[in-house]
Amino acid sequence: MRGIDILVDAFDLIRKKHKDTFLRLVGYNMPFHLNREGVIIERNKFYKDMPKIYSEAYVCVIPHRKNPYMDMALPIKLFDVMAASRPVIVTRCSEMAQLVEKEKCGVIADDSADSLYHSIEYLLSNHAIAEEMGIRGLEAVEK
Repeated sequence: MRGIDILVDAFDLIRKKHKDTFLRLVGYNMPFHLNREGVIIERNKFYKDMPKIYSEAYVCVIPHRKNPYMDMALPIKLFDVMAASRPVIVTRCSEMAQLVEKEKCGVIADDSADSLYHSIEYLLSNHAIAEEMGIRGLEAVEK
């Protein structure tokens, strides 16, 4: 599950302070046990649906667990989020973290619920910064 479980745990903490937030999980293999208040699970979406989904988000999170394989990965969804002009939160997987740091288009977190919570909270509390990060991400993919 690449880290979706730690994202859901982080979201549980976010909901204590931000009752009106929700977490939208999109993917055909999302486990049913992640379903809880404020979590929307969508399994029947396709890649062609993702630009609209990303553009509707305030922030997108790629919570991959750090390991040798993920350290080498640059998922296409990272570029899709950047193209949607949304800030992104990624875990410290080397390639993703380096790109986000270089382009200043998001926040880098440890692969723990507490770290993801603080990263999400930071962007929820700093709208102007989140917007600037999204713009920088878009500019980076347009280069």
